[in-house]
Order: sequence, then C-alpha cells, then structure tokens
Amino acid sequence: MKRNPSAQGPGRRFGRWVEILAAIVLSLATVATAWCGYQATRWSGEQARAYSEASANRVRASQRANEAMLITNLHVGLFTDYMAARLGTNPALADALSQRFPQPLKAAADAWLALDPLSNPDAPPTPFAMPQYRLTERDEAQAFDQLADDRFNEANQANDLSDEYVRLTVIFATVLLFGGISGKFQWWAIDAIMLVLGAVVFFAALVTLIGVPVR
Repeated sequence: MKRNPSAQGPGRRFGRWVEILAAIVLSLATVATAWCGYQATRWSGEQARAYSEASANRVRASQRANEAMLITNLHVGLFTDYMAARLGTNPALADALSQRFPQPLKAAADAWLALDPLSNPDAPPTPFAMPQYRLTERDEAQAFDQLADDRFNEANQANDLSDEYVRLTVIFATVLLFGGISGKFQWWAIDAIMLVLGAVVFFAALVTLIGVPVR
C-alpha cells in the first residue's frame, strides 16, 4: 500500500520501525562481514605457511632419500666384493670385508645368509630385500614425506576454510544491500520484504558461520 498524506501517522511509525530494524540488521551484518574478512585472511596465511612447510619437508625427504641411495650403493659394492671373495675361495678377504660391514648391512647379511640363499629358492634375492636392512636416512625420508603430506592436507583444508569465509563475506554483503535499501521505497510491502529478506539471509549465513572453525 502506497503511503499518502492521510496515512502519515501509521506510515511514519512503520518507517521508524523499518529504520530501527534495518539499523540492527546492518550493524550485525557489518560486524559479521568484517569478521569473515579477518578469518579469510588468517586462513589464507595458514594456507601459505602450511604449503611452505610441506615444500620444505619434501626437500628434506629428497635429501634423505638421496643419502640413503648413496649409502645403499656403497653397501651393495661392499657386499658384492664380499660374495666374490667368499665364492672365490678367499676366506681371509671375505672375513676382512665382513668385519667392515656397517651395522645395517651386517644385520641383513647375517639374516640372509642364515636362509641359505644359494640353495633356498624362497630366500630373498639379496640381503637388501631383508627387513633387517634398515637405514636411518631412509626412515627419515619416509617421515619427512609423511609430514609433508600432512602439512599439504592442512594447507588444502585452510584453503577451503578461507574460501568459505569469502563466500560468507559475499552473503553478508548481500544482507547489507537488503538492509540498506529497505525503507527507501515508498511502498510499505516492498520495504518490509527487503528487510525480511535481509534478516532471513543474515540468520541463515550466521548459522553457517557458527559451524566454521576460527583461526
């Protein structure tokens, strides 16, 4: 119903209520918009930090894996010389080489030779396939890889949360639009509809906002 001079009293009272309610909605939406923007920035920072840590751990894992590969190559050469001496009936050289086995190689070689691999088809092809062959560098590489995976997943989660806060910022901005234009029309019905729409959108977004983790 359009306002007219004969309805100035009720119209003015309605307009005041619209202005009061619109002010409340606008105030709450402004605070919510600022909070969402702040949280989006915080989660973006967390995302960047987690991605950086994931990358650093990938580098560490690669370094440890390269060290493990070099050590394994040295062990393979030493064990090959040992087997050549042992099979070539040079026990003195074989004993001298075996005494120089590093602990991981010695543990694996002893366990492998105990399986009588020359006549046991079920024995692993080399001692390096034995579970006793454990290198600290290889274990550290796997640990760094796992840590990198964890940090990468955390970065993706932080990115999703940052996007969610940005989405809520846009929704609350829509509430500001509805609240800002309510009371600007000369039609009571339209003013009420704009205010109600703003309030409904605000409370729907607020329910979502409550369930989003904060940083």
